[in-house]
Amino acid sequence: MECTSHESQCTLHEAERDIQLLAQSIAVLQAELRGGQEAMVLAREVMESKLASTASVLEARLVHLNALREEHSTKQLEWERKASTFFTKEGHEMYMKGVEADLRGLREWMAKAEGKASQGQVYWAFAVGVLGLFLAALGVAVQLLHFSR
Repeated sequence: MECTSHESQCTLHEAERDIQLLAQSIAVLQAELRGGQEAMVLAREVMESKLASTASVLEARLVHLNALREEHSTKQLEWERKASTFFTKEGHEMYMKGVEADLRGLREWMAKAEGKASQGQVYWAFAVGVLGLFLAALGVAVQLLHFSR
């Protein structure tokens, strides 16, 4: 734009044009700023929703891991309780030595008991022996009487 009037009018037109360009630039910047703010708000909402979903996933994992930890500690206590009742190999061998000694004593007693008669058998044998003696004495007496005649 060429200025035909004086220099101040040309400067005024340039200034108005510059003001309009600045106003347009400001409007564009404000639009971009609003768009940037809207983008930031949207990004913040997305981040908050992702944060909430991540928090719920972490909470679920935490609950699951706590359950596993409790189950593990329960099993560990159970195994420790069972382990306290277990025999060691050395303890078992010592126990078995005592049991074998007791069994050896019982076997010896049984062997001796098999060679001995019970009280009832002794009475029965005594009665048979006394009867045998009586019959023998009677037989001897009969023979003596028979030869003496």
